[in-house]
Amino acid sequence: SMKYYLSIRTFTTALIIGVGVLCICCQKKQWVKSEPKEASECLNEFLSDTNYQGLKNLTLVPDEEAAIAIAEPILFRLYKRSTIIKERPYKINLISRYWVIIGTDHSAWDPNMTGGSFELIIDSHNGEVVHIVHWK
Repeated sequence: SMKYYLSIRTFTTALIIGVGVLCICCQKKQWVKSEPKEASECLNEFLSDTNYQGLKNLTLVPDEEAAIAIAEPILFRLYKRSTIIKERPYKINLISRYWVIIGTDHSAWDPNMTGGSFELIIDSHNGEVVHIVHWK
């Protein structure tokens, strides 16, 4: 009868792959749904606080990376990931307190590209998207 021997290298590789798959499968979500009562109490407390000063002295979106991290998931969901990725490199500038992000319209010099680009404006103080459009 023929005997099969696993080399140490093959065994180690299989073990690493197996542990990796197990780790991926067993990862827990980083969030759980809150109880509606708890969430409602938190919201009502916030809304009824007349002394709340808001986030006046904070800049929640301090740099280009943070602005793009907010913009891309929204753009991908609204206009398709492939469409937005084709509009890289994005043009970005902080004007006053607003991040103005504009997609590059490559159609002017590439006949294989369809025309248009997005515009998205984010308030750097609170992360609110205040304008979003995609021009064809």
